Amino acid sequence: VSLRAITRASLVCLDPPSVNRGMPSHDYWSFLIMQCHDQIARANIHQLLIGRLETEQRVASFILALALRSMRKETHSVSVELPMSRTDIANYLVINCDTLSRTMMRFCDSGLIERESRHAIRVVDIDALKKKSPLAPLLSAMFDNRAGRERCVFERHAEVCTPAATDESRSIAPLVLTVAG
Repeated sequence: VSLRAITRASLVCLDPPSVNRGMPSHDYWSFLIMQCHDQIARANIHQLLIGRLETEQRVASFILALALRSMRKETHSVSVELPMSRTDIANYLVINCDTLSRTMMRFCDSGLIERESRHAIRVVDIDALKKKSPLAPLLSAMFDNRAGRERCVFERHAEVCTPAATDESRSIAPLVLTVAG
């Protein structure tokens, strides 16, 4: 089996022979259902993003989602790795590549973001970015809830193991979660 991700990904191993027999199976089902709910919420937000928002609002919402996913604490500035090429981001947002570039340049000129490298930006003022995105309350709620629920599930049932080797050529840093037992 081969797995590939364009961003950091998590692999959850629920191998029945190695799990703690005293742990109820409904906890594992709850975790899997939570993941499905999160995926459905992300798909619904994406449909709103491409179906209802103007270009600047789409780009702001996309960057905000990446920033909220990357944030570790309450801060006004956060570095964000861009998970796709400019063409892929434009296709994801259903806009033209040149329009995406112009919008990103306007965000840079207005001090919302700074370009760190070809594949990374820094969100300078997350609050101002939230004001540009009509989906900010949905995105904030989704990422705040997800972080709290995952922390609770993983603290109770999983041991986090990060492999020593990472694939630097693709900027993939796998995270393997194995059930403690």
